[in-house]
Amino acid sequence: MIQTHQFDPAEHLLTDEDVIGFLEDMAENRSPSEFLHGLNTASRSPGMEMLMDKIGKTRAALCRSLMQQENPSFAMVYRVVDALGLHLSAREAA
Repeated sequence: MIQTHQFDPAEHLLTDEDVIGFLEDMAENRSPSEFLHGLNTASRSPGMEMLMDKIGKTRAALCRSLMQQENPSFAMVYRVVDALGLHLSAREAA
C-alpha cells in the first residue's frame, strides 16, 4: 500500500527569504484571508523562534491568535509583519 503524507508549506519555509517571498505572494492575491493564512503558515515554519521572541508569544499562542479569529486585530498582524522584518505599505492599485 502506498503511504501519503499531507503537504504542509510551512515545512519548506526554511529561511527569512523563503518566508518573505511566500508572504509577498500571499499579499499579491489581495485577499485578507489568504494573507492571514500565509502569516499563520509562516508562524509554523522552522526557525521562527526568533519571531516568537520578538512579539512575546509562544508559537502555539500565535497560531491560535491567527487561526481562531476570523479577523485578528490589526495590531497583531502588524506586530507579526514587523517581527518578520517587513513593512506594510500602500500604493495605488494597477
